[in-house]
Amino acid sequence: PIPDQLSNLQKLQLLNLNANYLTDPDPAQFKGMASLTKLWLSYILLEQFPIFIANCPRLIHIDLSDNLIMGQIPVPLLARLKNLEFLNLTTNSFEGPLPAEIKNLTNLRHLKLGTNKLNGTIPDEIGLLTNLEVLELHENSFYGPIPTSIGNLRMLQELNLKSAGLNSTIPEELGHCTNLTRLELSSNNLTGALPLSLSSLSKIRDLGISDNKLSGNIHPNFLSNWTELTSLQLQMNRLSGTIPSEIGFLQKLEYLYLFQNHLAGPIPAEIGNLSSLWDLQLSDNLFTHFIPSTIGNLTSLTKMSLASNQLSGTLPPEIGTIKSLEEVDLTGNYLEGTLPSSINGLRNLKLFYVAYNNFSGSIPEDFGPSSLTNASFSYNNFSGKLPPGICRGGNLVYLAANQNKLAGTIPPSLRNCTGLSRVRLEQNLMDGDITNAFGTYPVLRYIDLGDNRLSGVLASSWGQCTSLSNFRIASNMMSGNIPPEFGNLKNLQNLDLADNQLNGKIPIELFSSTKLNKLNLSNNQLSGQIPAEISGLKQLQYLDLSNNNLSGHIPTEVGNCQALLSLDLSDNKLSGPMPYQIGNLVSLQILLDLSQNNIEGEISPQLGKLNRLELLNLSHNHLSGSIPSSFRDLISLQQVDVSYNDLEGPLPDNRAFQQSPAITVAGNPRLCGKRTQELASTFKVTEKCDVYSFGVIALEVLAGRHPHELLPGLQSRRYDLLFTSILDNRLPPPTSLVLHELAMAAAIAVQCIQEDPNSRPTMNQVSNALSAGTGLDLPAPLHAVTLQNLLDMFSQGITH
Repeated sequence: PIPDQLSNLQKLQLLNLNANYLTDPDPAQFKGMASLTKLWLSYILLEQFPIFIANCPRLIHIDLSDNLIMGQIPVPLLARLKNLEFLNLTTNSFEGPLPAEIKNLTNLRHLKLGTNKLNGTIPDEIGLLTNLEVLELHENSFYGPIPTSIGNLRMLQELNLKSAGLNSTIPEELGHCTNLTRLELSSNNLTGALPLSLSSLSKIRDLGISDNKLSGNIHPNFLSNWTELTSLQLQMNRLSGTIPSEIGFLQKLEYLYLFQNHLAGPIPAEIGNLSSLWDLQLSDNLFTHFIPSTIGNLTSLTKMSLASNQLSGTLPPEIGTIKSLEEVDLTGNYLEGTLPSSINGLRNLKLFYVAYNNFSGSIPEDFGPSSLTNASFSYNNFSGKLPPGICRGGNLVYLAANQNKLAGTIPPSLRNCTGLSRVRLEQNLMDGDITNAFGTYPVLRYIDLGDNRLSGVLASSWGQCTSLSNFRIASNMMSGNIPPEFGNLKNLQNLDLADNQLNGKIPIELFSSTKLNKLNLSNNQLSGQIPAEISGLKQLQYLDLSNNNLSGHIPTEVGNCQALLSLDLSDNKLSGPMPYQIGNLVSLQILLDLSQNNIEGEISPQLGKLNRLELLNLSHNHLSGSIPSSFRDLISLQQVDVSYNDLEGPLPDNRAFQQSPAITVAGNPRLCGKRTQELASTFKVTEKCDVYSFGVIALEVLAGRHPHELLPGLQSRRYDLLFTSILDNRLPPPTSLVLHELAMAAAIAVQCIQEDPNSRPTMNQVSNALSAGTGLDLPAPLHAVTLQNLLDMFSQGITH
């Protein structure tokens, strides 16, 4: 505790015990100190208000901030101190209302009660403390209005009511406090417009009213009179209208925060007059027109965000004159044209975001300041190569350039960027052997290189990137084996190696990554058996091993992966019986696809437990026996296909079976029921089934994968899909020599898989269309042609 002996120093005037490990004095032993004028007891461990203070009549300054004091503020006790001018109780645990008796502390100049647990309303009597220069009530739990009596505090210089729980409009009377230099009203629930009376605050330097629900315009008079402003923070409100040209008067302004409002119109050219500006934040508004070239005059600017607006035009080359720039964010606009080469001069740049625009052309070849840590070029129309020195400084942490038309190889400077955390280069035209293109990245968490033309083998060094949670390199031309070192990636959640040319066995080490949530190895040339070690993937929700050369039995251990939502083992060479343990996968919801294998024996009745399952495909196997009656419990089933097996007996009394196209049970001559009767009642059964099968196979050839994802949409007449969306994206775009024939084949395939057999063409019509060899003339450029365009032209052709 604070030693009692200190109170014997009756002539002591100043006592400072700040920042010590002292606790409360003994109230019975610690006496008042008659000569004490200033007392500092902050940053210690007080839990009670020191009672001896009431017996220090000459005190003018009390600082008890940053302690653990609880209970109500003892205003009656403090009222004995007639000379008190400074009271700081900030950052304690005072609670209850602020007593109206506060009015008795008439000599107070500084009243600091922020960061406590005070509640109730702010009493009107606060306006009687007419000597106040500083009033801080921030971070409390008040409610109700800002009292209009605050307008009586004509000496007030600083008012802080941030995060105080207030809900009202801003009172006009606040404009009477003309000596205010700092006004902080942020993070309340204030509504209405900024009162015009605030334009009288001609001495204001720091104005923060962010994170409220203010509406209305920014009146020009504000900006004309607030010429001393260094910080203007009105972000996160509902302000509308334009930024007045008078913004140019604020030549001392260092921080301009107007983001997350409804401001519109052009960014005024006069913003270039703000020669002292360090930080410009105008994102998430409705600004239109061009970025003014006058921004080049902002030679002190370090941060600029114009993201999420409706700006158009080009990025003015004058941006290159702002040598101090460290952060530029232009994400989410309609900017176009090429990036000016002048950005190469921004040598202090750390963050550069231009994603979600309409930029085109090449990224300047020399771009890549050594200070760069974050760069995003995603969702544009950039072509050419990524700058080779994009990571010349070795400081890059985040790189995104996905969904462009970038070509060429991976920039060599990336190999030495050991601090990389997130990389997105998917959906481009990048090529080259990447076997040795990447290094070791201890903090890399996410990398997506999918949908390019990359080749080579997967390097074992990826296993040293132990922070990886997402690794995707799908839809490329990778070959070789899956490195067993992937098993070292204990944080891996998503591994997608689909649509490549990988071969060899699935390494059992892979199943050491027990956090895996998604595993997609489909459309490769993998062989061997599915390892029993798959049972260790307790968190796995999506497993796709389809379209490989996997053989052997489906391991019974797959039944331990009880978090699975989707399981696709189709298009392999799997054999043996269907393990009943699949029925343990009661979370399966999206898909269970075992089609196109050599599975034999009866369908396990345990599958009837999968009552969340929506899509089931067991077609093209050697299954026999009856369909279990437990299938009636598959109440969520939307689509089912058991065609081309050796099943017999009745179809289950299940909506999916009763309403599915007859083709989904075809090839099982001993099945009986409504769908099979439909097949048996028409002489066209064989022809229509053949037509359907032809359509499925044709789509598989075009897409480079089994079309089970396409079939539901195409059968429900989703013809707004682009023609290019059903083509194998691993192959180069079709040349003009084969394009017309390819279009004809696609149109025929889509017609052949119609749900209603009567809507399908006859085999004779298909044969004649293909034999003619004329193809279809496209009505638009390849990238704009829809399936509906093709179907219209095909239908016209076969009816003539």
